[in-house]
Amino acid sequence: MTLINSILWRCTCERPSFKVLWINNEPRNTRLQVEHPVTEMITGLDLVEWQLEVAAGNPLPLSQESIPMFGHAFEARIYAENPRNNFLPDSGTLHFLSTPTPTHTFAPTHPIPKPLGVSLESSNLAHIAPSLRIEQGFAQGSLIGVYYDPMIAKVVVHGRDRTEALRMLRRALDEYHVVGVSTNVEFLRTLAGNKTFINAEVETGFISVKFSCD
Repeated sequence: MTLINSILWRCTCERPSFKVLWINNEPRNTRLQVEHPVTEMITGLDLVEWQLEVAAGNPLPLSQESIPMFGHAFEARIYAENPRNNFLPDSGTLHFLSTPTPTHTFAPTHPIPKPLGVSLESSNLAHIAPSLRIEQGFAQGSLIGVYYDPMIAKVVVHGRDRTEALRMLRRALDEYHVVGVSTNVEFLRTLAGNKTFINAEVETGFISVKFSCD
């Protein structure tokens, strides 16, 4: 990630547009995934800061073996969409928006385990308290338009294990309320309380097959 060999640009008569980033003679997608807060919650590391450090030519702060992992995390994306209509995006004004109170603006801090590379199962989880992080893209009164992704927020929870994290997720979704546009909040609440999901018996056809049958 420290050597960028070339950047391929595609130019048109109107304007140049970025097309592909090549690193070490291979095309790469260097963006952070939307789900990166899950990694940040279980490691306590700021991946955006790391990305900027690498872009500045600096080495990664930790090796893969040195990265701590504690507990379990979930991320629920709150969207302006209608799950009853094939998740069709919605638009309009957020006339009312009430969210649970976050415990963290970023992620909890975890100690670096010794010896390095300690497994999740053998890590000391005594320091972990259930935590909630909300990355909000809109406020009450905001307009959800039709030109961009209709994601309203990301609700991210963290706990000592999957059971505790899922309990936090259900509580957070119960306290998340939106009036003005259709949202997937009710769908996410039902999903988080689904027995098959609770038992972690999920696969790629879960929503279309299993969920509708339970």
